[in-house]
Amino acid sequence: MTTGTRRRLRRISLASQAEALPLVKAASTRMQPGQVLVACLDRRRRLIELIPVAADDDELPALAEILARAPKDVRALVVVTLRPNVVPADRPEDEPCWEAMQTALAGSHVTLLDWFVICGERWAWSVAEHADTPARW
Repeated sequence: MTTGTRRRLRRISLASQAEALPLVKAASTRMQPGQVLVACLDRRRRLIELIPVAADDDELPALAEILARAPKDVRALVVVTLRPNVVPADRPEDEPCWEAMQTALAGSHVTLLDWFVICGERWAWSVAEHADTPARW
């Protein structure tokens, strides 16, 4: 028996850094070091999928090359890595890695919006804040 009512599922919007941070920080509580979390978003910046990937930070450009061939409904990405008790100055190689990810995605239909590094329950930063290429919110 059907009642004729349909529940419409509301998709989670990650259209800004302010909307994205609470979700990625919450999701990071289930992450382990050596994992990358990739948030796949549609053209309206609504969440399609959160994908955990076993990878280190130095493997992110190669991951971006793979994500450049994502299905056409995936239009944007947010990358999250976990580094407990680390500050932004500890990893100066992050900025070249961010630029390499941007280059890997440059010719595709996918835009890398941001790369967040989570370092504790309350602290996160955007690698793009320190790079030549800004976040793409």
